[in-house]
Amino acid sequence: KVILHATSPELEGQNLLESQSPIYKALSLKLLSKASSDLNDFVSYEWQNPNNGKVETKLSYFQKIPHTERVIASGFYTKGIEQIAAEKQVQMQESNDAKVFMLKIYSLLFTLASLGISILISKKLQAKFALLKVALERKSSELQELNLALEEKIGKRTQELENAYAKMKHIANTDSLTQIKNRYSFLNAFNDELKRHKNQQKEFSLLMFDIDYFKHINDTYGHNIGDIVLMEITEVVKGCLRTEDIFGRVGGEEFMIFLPQTPLQEGQEIAQRVRKAVDENNFSVIEHATISLGVVTSRKDEEGSEMFKRVDIALYEAKSQGRNRVCVG
Repeated sequence: KVILHATSPELEGQNLLESQSPIYKALSLKLLSKASSDLNDFVSYEWQNPNNGKVETKLSYFQKIPHTERVIASGFYTKGIEQIAAEKQVQMQESNDAKVFMLKIYSLLFTLASLGISILISKKLQAKFALLKVALERKSSELQELNLALEEKIGKRTQELENAYAKMKHIANTDSLTQIKNRYSFLNAFNDELKRHKNQQKEFSLLMFDIDYFKHINDTYGHNIGDIVLMEITEVVKGCLRTEDIFGRVGGEEFMIFLPQTPLQEGQEIAQRVRKAVDENNFSVIEHATISLGVVTSRKDEEGSEMFKRVDIALYEAKSQGRNRVCVG
């Protein structure tokens, strides 16, 4: 339920889960999926930009207010940051170009004035002219060095902007705890691969798994231990996958794996390999943990949403049959 909103006061007092807008519902569900944690994290989601009325990707930091059930957040639109960075880069380039141009003008004027003086002084001042010539050469060298320094500074500033953009992009697309793809990044990659496989008429598989009795782990050992278990399971699963497989965390303890050009039988084998590796892993903070997996393979003309439903049902079946197993949907 929204208490205060800086740019959309009409939302104040509303329960976003009851809203007709899929955007508001999606954000609410994403925040509720993190309700088991302290909710101090960056969250990427789609939101209407009040400056242009368009729905754009927004990256906000959400923090739970201690000793309350309230959450406060503030963020920015990634397109806005990219535009600011681009404008700053253009401004810096224009400023530096102007400085370099003026330095060249000053150098040219200084050289012309020196040449005029040398003609007037003539032969009687050849000795002094020689000294002046040396001074001019020294100044020219200093100007060249200054020009090189300015170019180096421009290059450094440009690199800083590129590094900042790369870091921002990494934050927006990476799960902060496990350092694999977050839900937003995984779904984007899945949709791209789904389109590519359909065009090429290639078969692929999709895995979905979650950690068995993870709430019990959090309640028994604490959320910090739960976070370590999440990270250790992530590393175990990564060791079972191929370089072309796409791995993402799509919920609190829920993960998905996209297996390109993989028929169902091979997908089952990979799922069993992952399940067994987790089951046999020696965890550093708890004695034992297992996972349940659902696996499905692509069907002709099937949409991604239908595939998600099937793999979710397969995962539910694996948990219903006793957990620590693989079920096919």
